[in-house]
Amino acid sequence: MRSLPRREAIATMALTVVEHLMAQRRYRDALAVADLIARHSPRNGFAWAQQGQAACQIIEADYLARYGSRWLISSHARPGYLLLLQRNQTGFATARRLGWEPVSQPAIWRN
Repeated sequence: MRSLPRREAIATMALTVVEHLMAQRRYRDALAVADLIARHSPRNGFAWAQQGQAACQIIEADYLARYGSRWLISSHARPGYLLLLQRNQTGFATARRLGWEPVSQPAIWRN
């Protein structure tokens, strides 16, 4: 454990804003805030994971719900999809490198 510099401490507190935006399904706003937090607190694995999760939710809402499959995404929409996919993968890979791990739910909570 280490004490956080002021900028990183404020960025960590701002993660509640990301959680709020995700709960409201404002995924693009959540991605933007998580990106800002990660820039100011680059060692915050949870901020990177939130970036990955927000990108995943945008992919599901804007691309998979519309096209049904990643293989059916139109050529004009594909660059946006690929950018979000890359942000998803980078976010989670960076989070894992920083020691973040997904929370596993007890078997009783799983569907």
